[in-house]
Amino acid sequence: MSTTLPWPIQEIGSWPPLVQSLALFLSTFVLEDAAVLAAGTLLAVGALTWPVAFGASFLGIWMGDIGLYAIARFGGRPWLQKPVLRRFQPRVDASERWFQDRGTPILILSRLIPGTRLPMYLAAGFLRVPFVRFVWITGAAALVWTAVLLWLIGAVGAPLFDYLTSLKRGGWALVGILGILWGTFFLLRRMLRGVNLEQLSARLGRWRRWEFWPPWLFYAPVALYCLWLAVKHRGLALPTAANPAMYSG
Repeated sequence: MSTTLPWPIQEIGSWPPLVQSLALFLSTFVLEDAAVLAAGTLLAVGALTWPVAFGASFLGIWMGDIGLYAIARFGGRPWLQKPVLRRFQPRVDASERWFQDRGTPILILSRLIPGTRLPMYLAAGFLRVPFVRFVWITGAAALVWTAVLLWLIGAVGAPLFDYLTSLKRGGWALVGILGILWGTFFLLRRMLRGVNLEQLSARLGRWRRWEFWPPWLFYAPVALYCLWLAVKHRGLALPTAANPAMYSG
């Protein structure tokens, strides 16, 4: 653990545990993965205790999942009874039966893939997955996910934090270099967006075979070698003697 913590971390570490838990709990409703990442980092440097980091993160994530389910179940499903939307009822019923059969692995996998939780949990509520089943699945997945993530961040975060702290300016330079590389990659990606990659690959492939080189490039070394021979043998007409056995060869 670092002996001297930066000001924001030092400030959070001095908060009462209840305030820390409440702040972390509420932050999971904004960006849960970012909240767990922050909790793991604070846990690694000793600004949070394990019960606070794990309990607040897990409860915030779990309650957020249940909230998404409730919004779709009680706020979205009644819209299907509108006369304009009743014609979609058969499709919704078919989707509901499909989700009932395959919903468990889908809900578990959605916990492991960021970006899929919001649509999956809303779909579970709209398609009326049994509430108890949803609560148990998402609760178990959030429990394991939070524990593993906090453990990984805690194991890696402290050495990385100490290393970057010891680097000081070097650490900021590393961040700057990574930012420049990312910006360069982004610009190249935008520049190549309208390029036909197959044609580009074919054109680049032609340069690997000398038969397709342009004449000015292919004969440039020959011209330089002939010039060198002319200087060496003190005769500018020497390169014309391509075949001495032939007249004017």
